Amino acid sequence: MNAARHVLKCYRFACHSTTLNCSRSFSTSQCKMTTRHKNSKRIEGLDKNVWVAFTSVAADPSIVNLGQGFPDIPPPSYVKEALAEASSVDRMNQYTRGFGHPSLVKALSQVYGKGLVEEGDEVIIIEPFFDCYVPMVRMAGAKPVLIPLRLKSGKKTGTSAYWFLDPKELSSKFNSKTKAIIINTPNKKNVPQGNRAFSF
Repeated sequence: MNAARHVLKCYRFACHSTTLNCSRSFSTSQCKMTTRHKNSKRIEGLDKNVWVAFTSVAADPSIVNLGQGFPDIPPPSYVKEALAEASSVDRMNQYTRGFGHPSLVKALSQVYGKGLVEEGDEVIIIEPFFDCYVPMVRMAGAKPVLIPLRLKSGKKTGTSAYWFLDPKELSSKFNSKTKAIIINTPNKKNVPQGNRAFSF
C-alpha cells in the first residue's frame, strides 16, 4: 500500500511540475499535454531523404523498387550456390561488428575522445556520398560542406575513370572551422577507385 501511495505522489508531482494539465478520477489519472514538443533546429528537414522518397513511390505495386535492394528477379544460381557454401562455414555467417573493429575503435577513441565536431564546425563531404552523412553531420551540430567529383573535360558520363576530385577546389573548402573530411571510399560503382586525387 505504501508503494502505491509513493507512486501516486510521484505521479502527481510530475503532473504538477511540468507543463501538463492533469485531470484525475477515483481510480485513474489522465494527463493532456498543453504544449507541443518542438525538435531542435539542427534536425529540421532531416525527415526528408532519398530513401523516404523511394519507399513512398515504390509503394505502387506496378513499380519495382531497386532503391533498397528489392529486385523482382532471383539471383543467379552461382550466387545462391556460393551463399549456401558460405553459410555452412562456422563464424562466417555474420555481419561485421556494427560498432567497428575493436582495435580500430580503441585507437580512434584515444585520438578523438568523445567527439570530433562542435556546434558551428564544418565537415567536408565528397560527392557522391552515402545519404546519411549530411544528416549525421547536422545532428552533431556541424555544417556539411560538399565538394563534387568533376567530369573530365571532353568526356561524357560513362565510366568512373572520367570523374576526378579537383585538388584546388578541395583546398578552397578548408578554413579555420574545418574539423573533418569524409572520404567515402570505396563508394558505389560510380566512384573511381585508386584515383590519384584521393592520395592526399
